[in-house]
Amino acid sequence: MVLAAWPLVLNQPARSGPKVMLAQQTSSAERIKTNREEMQVFSHIMIGTNDLVKAKAFYDALLGTIGVPPAQVDRHRIFYRTPTGVFSVSKPINGKPATAANGGTVGFACSSTQQADAWQAAGIANGGTSLRRAMRASPHDPLTWLCTFWIGIFQYFSGEYAATPDTMREVIDIVPGFANRYLAAALGQLGRTAEAKVALEKSIAVSPEVFKRLVRQRPPWMRPEDYVHVREGLRKAGWEG
Repeated sequence: MVLAAWPLVLNQPARSGPKVMLAQQTSSAERIKTNREEMQVFSHIMIGTNDLVKAKAFYDALLGTIGVPPAQVDRHRIFYRTPTGVFSVSKPINGKPATAANGGTVGFACSSTQQADAWQAAGIANGGTSLRRAMRASPHDPLTWLCTFWIGIFQYFSGEYAATPDTMREVIDIVPGFANRYLAAALGQLGRTAEAKVALEKSIAVSPEVFKRLVRQRPPWMRPEDYVHVREGLRKAGWEG
């Protein structure tokens, strides 16, 4: 999935849907081109719930912010139909409780930062939890650093350069060297050249090959404009590539 410009993560209670929903501005669906024709990869995505009424209220409000009509109810499940595919929520047909998908992520497309902000607000107003709050509720989660890293990435691509360095330093305190590339880019955008150069040198020193692979050639999961955005910050930090 191609990540793009950057809203926030919502935690929805497991009883009414998946534990984590990521609202991110992405391509509407993964697509490939064959003989100049587009082929849509997914027809639908279905997740589980233990409370269909609560799930419908939550997703009606959430998906309404991106123009999706209210769900159609079909017995133990609901369907949101769109031109690019169907999103569905269902009680498990085996009668057992629905559980969160460990490692699963569903990405919904937002057309602008404003739309993503509306998504965030609707999610919280209807029972969701912001990522930072969810992280405070589980302070010993071994993947807290990774959630923090994504917050920093969201900040960078949203142009919140002043907030990005502190967030990336939180990551570096837990996993030394991991977030120096984005730290350097954000500091470069801020004109804090001396600090940016130090972060850039550390990023390269940790793994020259990884730095080269991620910066000299666009990773397949990154939009071209986001790739340019990162390189712009790194050049301002002193990178001469």
